[in-house]
Amino acid sequence: MNTLSKGEQTKQNIIESAAQLIYQQGFNHTGIAQILKAANVSKGSFYFHFDDKDQLGFAIIDHYRQQFKNSLPLHLHNPALSSREKITAFHQHYFDDFSQSNFSYGCPIGNLTQELTDLCPVFAQKLNDTLQRMSQVFMHVITQGIQDNEISSDIDAEQTAYFIVDSWEGAMLRMKALSSGEPLNRWHAFTLKLLS
Repeated sequence: MNTLSKGEQTKQNIIESAAQLIYQQGFNHTGIAQILKAANVSKGSFYFHFDDKDQLGFAIIDHYRQQFKNSLPLHLHNPALSSREKITAFHQHYFDDFSQSNFSYGCPIGNLTQELTDLCPVFAQKLNDTLQRMSQVFMHVITQGIQDNEISSDIDAEQTAYFIVDSWEGAMLRMKALSSGEPLNRWHAFTLKLLS
């Protein structure tokens, strides 16, 4: 049952419509008029919920954070999987997701990071915090793997988690450039080898 009020539903609709446009076109190439049309809302409704486009951008980052959090039980927080299996499930989940758009658009958070961090320190801080949270999830997976003797105890869990997330973002850049999932497959194979 949907427990959101009508106003909350309208706000969520604006966020989701804008997020899809911005994912495909970029933040700076997406205008308010396009967002209003996609969300089927008036300008007054938009400015009732958001002071400006930047505030909408912050809400979109939160939207993608929540999407990642919601997906965690399917992979990195799945108690039925070993640590290495969690990483494979993570890879398969996003490989399948990106394949639906022919691997053409890259990572939503990565795209926003490239486009916005030079322009606004608040965006930079929020996006970096998002990547930091992702690194922490991987760090817990690696730590558990070390405790279970599935991952080498020589591995530094924190630094390896940073490397995994950084290389994941790089793989998605190459994926976007090639419109191919092969960079993600290479990331997965190398990450498992790194943790052996």
